Amino acid sequence: MQHNKIIPYHNFVLRNLLQRKEPIDKSALSAELKVYVKILSDIYEADGILFHNHKVIVPTEWRSDMLKRIHEGHLGMDKCKALGRSTLYWPGMYQDIENVVSRCITCNGHCRQQQHESLLPHPVSEFPSGRRQELISLRCMVKTTFL
Repeated sequence: MQHNKIIPYHNFVLRNLLQRKEPIDKSALSAELKVYVKILSDIYEADGILFHNHKVIVPTEWRSDMLKRIHEGHLGMDKCKALGRSTLYWPGMYQDIENVVSRCITCNGHCRQQQHESLLPHPVSEFPSGRRQELISLRCMVKTTFL
């Protein structure tokens, strides 16, 4: 799939928001675009690609493809999030990654599950831990002194 020939509507609207000099009427924007308005000062364009803090802003139309690419190695939840976080940005990206990984049969079949250990009772000392050593030391001293 060649993405560079298609300018998604999402990027078109963001570019227009970036170029506006007058205040933006937020009531006319979608919930997602309202998120972008909050971070508009951190968004810039280079070679036709929009970035937020050096991360590529992924248009809505390409997110499912990016999620497949992030998850194709079946790296698990944390590593997939780290991979996405390192180069990509869109509002709700972590939640989207969680949804993809949690629904993956391969990942769920091979994930390491923390072993549940049963609790083992152990005898409780009648003395606080420091006092017990003092008592033992005192008994040793008394035995050596009187012998």
